[in-house]
Amino acid sequence: MQAMGKSSISSVVKKLLDVAWYLAGAGLCLATLMIVYTAVWGGFPGTIRVPITFELEAEAYQVASPALGVTGAVVDDIRAYLSFPLERGVFLFANLLILVGLLALAMLVLWQLRQVFRTLEDGAPFDAENARRIRWVGFAMILGEIFRASALGFWTYYAAARFESEQMYFGASLDFNLIAIIHGLVILVIAEVFRSGTRLEEDQSLTV
Repeated sequence: MQAMGKSSISSVVKKLLDVAWYLAGAGLCLATLMIVYTAVWGGFPGTIRVPITFELEAEAYQVASPALGVTGAVVDDIRAYLSFPLERGVFLFANLLILVGLLALAMLVLWQLRQVFRTLEDGAPFDAENARRIRWVGFAMILGEIFRASALGFWTYYAAARFESEQMYFGASLDFNLIAIIHGLVILVIAEVFRSGTRLEEDQSLTV
């Protein structure tokens, strides 16, 4: 199966991106309606599940390794999820706004990728706009990671401030994923390569 053109791998990927974009759009509309519903009629029945970080009280467990001769090993920075009933208020609104932001960012990335793969489907990879589109994807990945880490910090801080346990100590964490940031930077470099390729393509066409 060829990489570019009609009935190619690029064409299949373009269709998958189309489906993902419309699903994200439907999710964004639903999340927006949920914000309006919450503002007018109140909250939703059910529970919410948020990520948390916590430490266990040292007396609550024992970890050792006879093979290594290790005693009193410590388990820390535990990652888990906390579920609790939904209530109308700032926290619910904040979570809905986070959801809207993530979906909007996903739609932006998917839209740019759709346009890039459309040019591949048409057999014109060095379209003048592709460098800009790929650059948007790189910036969106970096922004998305910052947004995700900030949301995680908000959730873990909320749990640490509002919940308590005799055996666990809740803590707040941002947890930036540097690999995602690096991926975004790599995509920005690829965008510059596309820009250079577009210039060479234009110079070659003018020479001919």
